[in-house]
Amino acid sequence: MIFGLENSSIIILTEEFFKPKIIYREIGFEMDACIIPQGWFINNKLYLITGDEIEYLLAFLNSKAFNKVILASANLTGGKGVDFMEKIVAPVDSKLKQIVLSALDDGQRERAFNDYFGFTENEIAFLNS
Repeated sequence: MIFGLENSSIIILTEEFFKPKIIYREIGFEMDACIIPQGWFINNKLYLITGDEIEYLLAFLNSKAFNKVILASANLTGGKGVDFMEKIVAPVDSKLKQIVLSALDDGQRERAFNDYFGFTENEIAFLNS
């Protein structure tokens, strides 16, 4: 179901709202993103992301690399919106995705991202601080 004018740049695709989605709060020092079930709706204090491979994207958004390096460039008083997120490019690497999605805990996921980005011991210490 599509609402909006056919020639309008604002078209709401309601199907996206019924899919499982990543949500995250508007203001905060870290993403603290999570997946909510299909059919759940949110208010204007949260952002949502739908699409394919949201479990992998969630792991990337909650990673220390994302939070300490990429998110640090956002305006922390509401700068995690569309203007910020449309510039984000998650690593597209099938081996990394496989490792991250099969990881048993956050530590394994963090090590996978650290290895992928080639962080040094000092950089990893910074991420963990």
